[in-house]
Amino acid sequence: MEATQCQITDAQSHLNSLIASYNRDVKVLRTSFTSSHYRTDEGQPSNCHEHVNESGAPFYTNNPQHSPVHSGGQRRSSEDDLGCTNEGVSERPNVEDGVFFANEDPLHLGPHNMLTKEETHVADYVFDESKDPSEVLCAYGGYGVTWEQLQCLVGESFIDISVISMFCRYMNAKEENPSRRHFFNPYFGEICGSMSKSTSKSTLKKRLGSYCVNLECCNQFYIPLFQFNEWVIMVINLEAKRVDLLSSYHSIQRIHFVNETFKVVGFMSQLLKNSFKRNDVNINNLHPQYADIVGDPKLCHTRMYAILYMQHWDGSGLNRTINSERMSLERLKFATHMVLDSENEIGEMVTANIWSTNNAE
Repeated sequence: MEATQCQITDAQSHLNSLIASYNRDVKVLRTSFTSSHYRTDEGQPSNCHEHVNESGAPFYTNNPQHSPVHSGGQRRSSEDDLGCTNEGVSERPNVEDGVFFANEDPLHLGPHNMLTKEETHVADYVFDESKDPSEVLCAYGGYGVTWEQLQCLVGESFIDISVISMFCRYMNAKEENPSRRHFFNPYFGEICGSMSKSTSKSTLKKRLGSYCVNLECCNQFYIPLFQFNEWVIMVINLEAKRVDLLSSYHSIQRIHFVNETFKVVGFMSQLLKNSFKRNDVNINNLHPQYADIVGDPKLCHTRMYAILYMQHWDGSGLNRTINSERMSLERLKFATHMVLDSENEIGEMVTANIWSTNNAE
């Protein structure tokens, strides 16, 4: 009898412990993660956060006037001369209209299935203007993307570089170990663009070496290049001994990007000398060429195209068609999948907040 009473006491104590642990977990899950928990200035090329803005001139992100969203959440209208609008500021997406499409793989958009119930709730939350702008909705490797930063995916605004950087982190995380492909942070291409062809090897290692750690096994490199308001994805395929430039925006700057590519290939051959040697690649025989991609997107959508190119390029072409007429849908769908992707380290916590919000309503 006494032994039974002890067992009951122990069981009750264990149950109380489980309940307390559960309550703590629920409290954590319902916590709104803000930018104070994560860095949101990923990959800045200098201590003063120098960037290149949409017009090609440098600016500093410490200045709120150069932020994608400022002044109470109102976006600057600097895109009018580029065929872009700020429609996303006043017209939020209505997921009940059935304009979204779903696919089992969160980072590969599919044109056939309607948005799932889960995705609908996430979309409502992501684009709810009453939310805390500093709440982090996506995180990986100590870096985060906030609610405010994801608003650039609405309408025809330029996509924040931090969103593209997080996407590249997701893509790299999905690669097998050792990885064969690597997706460079956009700041890598920006730094390359700031240096001359004659830059010394020591300077290259100092400024770019940290981006090339543990990449000796990789054979394909995806490098976003940005100049003159235009984005081009440069793909170095060492096994195939070819360099492709992915862009469907036909501008007079194409020759410039070809010349820029020659310079970047030269940098890469010094930074990843063993990889080039293993694949018997002579950089003098690499002739960058534009891939034949159908389409003529608005200039403000070139960043979304860059994301889609990195997702769907199979080495010789795109494995799916990109419809320029539904680019706004691609952008909104991508926003929900950035939250739901399996590589999002706080995805479960964010969705828990979403469910608790829905239940409260």
